[in-house]
Amino acid sequence: MDYSTTWHELDADVAAGTSRAGADGMVRRLVGQTSLTEAHLGVLVKSGLRCLLVRIPGDHQGGIPTLPSWSGLRSGVVQGEEKPVARRFLLLQQEAASPTDIFESVVADVASSVLVESNTHPLLVVRERLERWKAFFSEVGVQGLGKDAQQGLFGELWILRDHVLPGLGPVDAVNSWVGPTHANHDAQHRSRGLEVKTSTAKQHHRVHIANERQLDEHGLESLNLVASSFTSLEDGGLTLPQLVEDVRHRLSSDGGALRLFNDRLMLAGYLDAQSVLYRTGYVLREIRTYRVAEGFPRLVERDLSEGVGDLSYSVVLSACEAFRMEPNVVWESFKGKPQGGDSS
Repeated sequence: MDYSTTWHELDADVAAGTSRAGADGMVRRLVGQTSLTEAHLGVLVKSGLRCLLVRIPGDHQGGIPTLPSWSGLRSGVVQGEEKPVARRFLLLQQEAASPTDIFESVVADVASSVLVESNTHPLLVVRERLERWKAFFSEVGVQGLGKDAQQGLFGELWILRDHVLPGLGPVDAVNSWVGPTHANHDAQHRSRGLEVKTSTAKQHHRVHIANERQLDEHGLESLNLVASSFTSLEDGGLTLPQLVEDVRHRLSSDGGALRLFNDRLMLAGYLDAQSVLYRTGYVLREIRTYRVAEGFPRLVERDLSEGVGDLSYSVVLSACEAFRMEPNVVWESFKGKPQGGDSS
């Protein structure tokens, strides 16, 4: 949910002095409520720092659970000003010198999750969302995705948008995108998997395999390698943020699928507040698809000597021609249709 308008209005109120600050020195605004809780955005008058307040249910017994924390955010409990019985609020406050746009992204996610998951105790929702954000900052940080990670995410979303979503529909398509969850493969629907590799090299000769499980079809009915080749442009083409917004638009009719997609984006290291960092555009050159089966050039766990693991390697695509398949056959197979062994 986008609260940018609310933040602008609060900043304007603080600057003009038109709203009375509470005893805590904060101007606040209610942005949503459920039978269990309320969510308020707030701005501290003296510092301009942002806050989120989540009302603690009146029947809550016990203390406040320990919440994940990181540099830029602090939490606490504040009392309302109601009489004779004041309500209690969980406070998430931006720390001085921390990026405002990042904090606003955290607040938007936490507040919308509390309001959407209206049957779950709000403190549990807040803790779960903050745990995800802490994992995000541990892996990505405020500097955003590196070039290779941007490129890889773009390739996965391209396949999701153009070939998985049309065949499976919003819910199944987003559920099948499991790469951000650290699954063995980038996409899996029922017993069929896709491993997506993306390159912007002038000659797409080889693909990098990160570990011994990426090309292991054990437990699957079928596994396909998708090798996508793009041209990267500094002025032109489709950027990663544009592709993200396009997928969101196509999911907009299904709120559950859209929320899951946004969760997976965060797990993949993508944050809207950092979208200005991703200016490179991409133009598709070619997509090659291969069936991964016995005889395919690869290293898998069952073939390794005892004590060997955590390896990465490259596969030369010219050595895979005997396993090449028509892309349309692969997309149809991923939907659940039988996949023959004929190559293109």
